[in-house]
Amino acid sequence: MPAPAATLTALSSQSAEYIANLYKEYLHNPSAVDASWQSFFGDLRDDEAALLKEITGASWTPAHQRKPSAAFGVTTAEEALKSAKPANQTKAAPAAAVSPQAIKDSMQALMLVRAYRSLGHFSADLDPLQLKVPKPVAELAPDFYGFTTADLDRPVYVGGVLGLETATIRQLMDKLRSIYCGKMGTEYQHVLSLEERNWLQERLESPAANFSADEKKAIYNQLVSAQGLEDFLHTKYVGTKRFGLDGGEAYVAALEEIMATGVKLGVREVVIGMAHRGRLNTLTNVVGKSFTKLFAEFNGMPSVPDDVLGSGDVKYHMGYSNDRVV
Repeated sequence: MPAPAATLTALSSQSAEYIANLYKEYLHNPSAVDASWQSFFGDLRDDEAALLKEITGASWTPAHQRKPSAAFGVTTAEEALKSAKPANQTKAAPAAAVSPQAIKDSMQALMLVRAYRSLGHFSADLDPLQLKVPKPVAELAPDFYGFTTADLDRPVYVGGVLGLETATIRQLMDKLRSIYCGKMGTEYQHVLSLEERNWLQERLESPAANFSADEKKAIYNQLVSAQGLEDFLHTKYVGTKRFGLDGGEAYVAALEEIMATGVKLGVREVVIGMAHRGRLNTLTNVVGKSFTKLFAEFNGMPSVPDDVLGSGDVKYHMGYSNDRVV
């Protein structure tokens, strides 16, 4: 990669801001930047160019963490307004010195982050018995991007990614593994909508929710209730279709949390469309269908009197209940 005539000695937040804005200027009007920078930007690979566009922060980055679109060295909003000029009148400020290797390091670090977002689930710890160790994924290793053991504790500018301005590769790896390689695997890069992908990414990379002691007890009670129903049906009605959760009991607690949050935001009616699996648990422990009605249907009796219109003789078709008031 050719070095610009005027290079930066360190990729500080200000110099990174300068480079990002210079690249925007280049995209708008290549002849507006120095020939050496034209050569530098022109030789970028597609993935490196995409990462350089993101150096001021992803589209969902909070305003207080996003780098301002200002000329190099501008530090306040007032100065940014004073420095703003039409593109055809803007000249590149003399770069005080950037090492292309520092830029390359930042790009490679961001590519490492992107790899974890796409492939981290392949290294997630999903087997509590450790019967099958996940195969190593080359793209998740620092050396795949040219970082040696000696580079792991060297600060690299990452421009606000994961809430970090600068970080060592070791710190970056620790944070990425805690997010994408824990007890849950997450795969969302296949989502076509950029807005939806960014929403998922923001939620995954934000600090985990801190539940109060009472909230944790409530979640525990929901899990116990869900598992209790599954165990009872398995023991009492062996060989009968039970449409159980079969290990997905956390779904009940999650659905309860979604509904509770919805109520706080003004939701007054919830319609649930779902597969057969987990339907009975949802009807009883979430919607509020009584266990008396459910067990009556299991025993071949209708759950409503004969003089009541409607059908309640199929235990998993009773999808409406007034028992649950929100």
